[in-house]
Amino acid sequence: MAYPSLELGSVGKAVEAAKRAHARAVGGGAWRDFAAATPAVRRVYGPFFVRLIKKFQKAEGIPVTGRVDPATWSRLAPHLDAKGKALLGAPAEPDTKKYIQPYQGFGSLHAELWEAYTEGRMRGFLDGPGTASGTYANKPGDHGYWPSWAFDLDIVVHTGQKNVKARAFFDWCVGKPWCNYVILGNRIWSRERGEHEYTAGGHENHIHVSGIH
Repeated sequence: MAYPSLELGSVGKAVEAAKRAHARAVGGGAWRDFAAATPAVRRVYGPFFVRLIKKFQKAEGIPVTGRVDPATWSRLAPHLDAKGKALLGAPAEPDTKKYIQPYQGFGSLHAELWEAYTEGRMRGFLDGPGTASGTYANKPGDHGYWPSWAFDLDIVVHTGQKNVKARAFFDWCVGKPWCNYVILGNRIWSRERGEHEYTAGGHENHIHVSGIH
């Protein structure tokens, strides 16, 4: 995988990948700050990121240049997740021993959500013929990305939040780095507002999970 050198003024997907890896590497509130940034901000190498990189380089004992150079990438690369690697042009390759393939195929769901989808299926929730679920791969609207950044899984007993297993999966999704929001019954948890009432309806029979994109 190619790791381009980045510096103040650089723009593009590689900058977002570096910021993503940095946030995962340092932990704390860095991921929250990264997730809250707009897509435009994520892809611009500004003065604030220069300061963060210098601090990171000092902590790692490498030359403090303020640039994401080969030495810095060597420390950041282990913290690249599936999306970070994809931003740098690496194709996602599913481990079929680790992940359950969505009914519409791995290619229909972004790799960032394979773990969440697999967790839901292992808990007994349904996808496939005869269900209202899916990965939105061929559906229009705000989930019509390719690959999809959202999926639904049917629950066997259509009781929304009163379904103990479904509520447990809802809680499992809450706060995960990849989770933008999750809906079950009349409740939604979102990264911006936490858990609150969901008034649009229609989620008594399935769980909706949306990732960050």
